[in-house]
Amino acid sequence: LCRPPSASDPSPRGPRTTARRLLIAVAAAQTAARSVVTPVAVAPMATPVRCGELLCQRDSYARAVSTVVVSCEPRAAAAAAAPGKKGKGAAVPPPPLPEWEVVLGDTVLFPEGGGQPSDAGTVGGVQCSRVDNVDGLARHVLSAPLEPGTAVDVVLDWPRREDNMAQHSAQHLLTAIALRKWGYDTTSWGLGDATSFLELGTPEFTPLMMAELEAEANEAVKAGTARDYPRYPARGRRHL
Repeated sequence: LCRPPSASDPSPRGPRTTARRLLIAVAAAQTAARSVVTPVAVAPMATPVRCGELLCQRDSYARAVSTVVVSCEPRAAAAAAAPGKKGKGAAVPPPPLPEWEVVLGDTVLFPEGGGQPSDAGTVGGVQCSRVDNVDGLARHVLSAPLEPGTAVDVVLDWPRREDNMAQHSAQHLLTAIALRKWGYDTTSWGLGDATSFLELGTPEFTPLMMAELEAEANEAVKAGTARDYPRYPARGRRHL
């Protein structure tokens, strides 16, 4: 970790809080917020769009899409608790609520990957808690089943997505500065609702270095330098 929290820190500071604080500035720079969410219409299809070519990956700011349910299957129940001795009168956890895995023609809900958590939202008014990339298909985990062939609106939980986008952008910025300034590679990072972390390939990271990293990152955010990145066909990315 960049630096361990000291006993005098009421709330530990480090890459977690730096990324969290940076996300505010990054979000402000990124937000050309659309005040009205209008679903993008896609043609009904029997073959779903595969991960890498999803609408959410073609347009990071798309918040809704009208599509069709391709398949719906019961989700396997969570593994039972490990066996062991239980004290008399010990509470028995309730059984998991049933869930369904739904594949759609297309989606604005990003499946977990690349270090970024999956999106959440609704599909046909049913809550979607997560999206998984399973063999190249985006499988939406829903709290109720949907009939295949049904037309549905998929609506993104935008505040959650915007927070994830800002934190992810902040991570790339911190990583680039640390590599250019000190030659430290990023060995690990994580993004969460409450905390985020960044680990650098160094046994020591002083408070002065931390302050320099934070100041340079904030200056880069305020500068708002535009960056254009080439797009590649999804099938060709693995070869880059």
